Amino acid sequence: MRAEETMLTRQRKVEIVEQLQQKLQRARGIYLVDFVGMTVADSRELRKELYPKGLEYRVAKNTLIRRALQSIGDHTELEPYLNGQTGLVLSYDDAIAPARVLRDFIKRMEKPRFKAAVVEGQLFDGTE
Repeated sequence: MRAEETMLTRQRKVEIVEQLQQKLQRARGIYLVDFVGMTVADSRELRKELYPKGLEYRVAKNTLIRRALQSIGDHTELEPYLNGQTGLVLSYDDAIAPARVLRDFIKRMEKPRFKAAVVEGQLFDGTE
């Protein structure tokens, strides 16, 4: 049974990487945030603010995000920011929309912490 559980875990990881690949390829804006200190209610509230604007918030292991980035061969400049707790905010239409929502949310809640973003192919990090 232990081997079967491991196989399922590996299979699930492969599925997650494939989903991330599809989402990252479609995204016009990819924002990385550190969600340390956020409660489930905080995450739910953030999703509630992102969803009506066509934005998606996704949490995944850094190694799976890194694999997805490497396999599509794009946005690898985000790899140095894949440490700690990482949440992805993805925009498929308006690449700047997540910046506005995150700015307002962070101002009000003081979390999550912005790590970096790739917007229309340009890298922005927490210093900008």
